[in-house]
Amino acid sequence: MRLRRGLLPTLLLLALALGLAACEADGEDPVDDADADAEADADAEEAIDSGSVTVGAFDFPESLVLATLYAEALEGAGYDTEVQQAGQREALFPALENGDVDVLPEYNGNALDFVLGGEAEVMDSDATTEMLREEVAEDGLVVLDAAEAENGDELAMTAERADELGVSAVGDLVGQEGDLTIAGSPEFAERSTGLVGLEEVYGLEFGDFLQTDACGPETFDALSSGAADIARLCSTDPPILEQGWVVLEEDEPFTLPNNIVPVGRDGALDDGAREVLNEVSALLTTEDLQDFNSRFGGDDPEDAEAIVTEWLEGAGLLD
Repeated sequence: MRLRRGLLPTLLLLALALGLAACEADGEDPVDDADADAEADADAEEAIDSGSVTVGAFDFPESLVLATLYAEALEGAGYDTEVQQAGQREALFPALENGDVDVLPEYNGNALDFVLGGEAEVMDSDATTEMLREEVAEDGLVVLDAAEAENGDELAMTAERADELGVSAVGDLVGQEGDLTIAGSPEFAERSTGLVGLEEVYGLEFGDFLQTDACGPETFDALSSGAADIARLCSTDPPILEQGWVVLEEDEPFTLPNNIVPVGRDGALDDGAREVLNEVSALLTTEDLQDFNSRFGGDDPEDAEAIVTEWLEGAGLLD
């Protein structure tokens, strides 16, 4: 099934033509030809603009694949798209608001925590998405349907180190953490879903923090080499399964749900674009994310466009 773009620009042009004809039939002077041509050109330009969508991406592989996935789905529906990788939320949310980016595949919990300045409370995914929707509406942003697919924050250790310390849950670290090094991104050090939350909920104060990347090779290397005893990973990171790392159970929940959800600028997404994005989200699973990461984020990465085209065709969203 081919997804089709909305017909709003065409209907606007048709309404304009009918309006001019009605004025002339009523005996009123028609709009000057030159003015009419200029107005038609402006409408045509607007119609073209409404078919262009820039999809934002964070600076890690999974986000780039997700942005490519949503962009390719929109391409298949007749939209002109480009993917713009622009760093972290601190850069991408302003880009959404000022029009440099039209839509961003987000993670509902971390997005809400960012919007609330690190004050988001742990709740279920539906409630998290709805609160995010309410919070960003005043900035002219819309939150579409959330996917079942989730990439949550997790703490992991090598099996050897976890066995040595007798650790299987986060609470088991209490009393030992002062001698341990924990690795994670710069944001992990500052957010309630990171070191701040670990201290507030568990009273954990680690001996050292090793700054690495966000769910990337620096963090993986730190853990596997022993430079870090524990690391903040994403639940869809391939090494968790490949290396048999131990994911620590949250005996006291402190992280937020992180289901994939497109966040866009209200005026940039017509009904057709929203339908396309929601159809992708409705079919996207956590297992799909794990497969994407394994194929795109490994030592011999496959082409992102080829990966997502295969998925879209298999899902029946491309002819």
